[in-house]
Amino acid sequence: MIDDNKHHVRFDGVVTAGNLLSLLGLIGAVLSSVFYIAITVGREDERITAEITLREKSIEGLQQQLLAARAEEAERIASIGRRIDESVDAERAIIAQINAALSQIDARLDAAIMNSHPRPLDNASH
Repeated sequence: MIDDNKHHVRFDGVVTAGNLLSLLGLIGAVLSSVFYIAITVGREDERITAEITLREKSIEGLQQQLLAARAEEAERIASIGRRIDESVDAERAIIAQINAALSQIDARLDAAIMNSHPRPLDNASH
């Protein structure tokens, strides 16, 4: 009921079935909203967890690929190093053979010079 004073609302204290139904509807709406939000948050959490797991597996796969590529590159560099070492060793062996041949030639030239007889100068043509 409304009091003579237009600024105040006065309740008579009577609760009707309509009031109870409205209250039950309000409680049901609040509970269903809370339940819907909880389900939505749970689904979003599952989706995020699945996405994180997928990304972690992807990162692990990329890390394994990177490690394999690094190992392959290290082996390739080691192989190149071995081939360079072998090539340098072969060149050194060739240089040693050339030096030995030059030493033999030098020794033969020295021996030939020591064993050669000096020729007399041709003074008669003057």
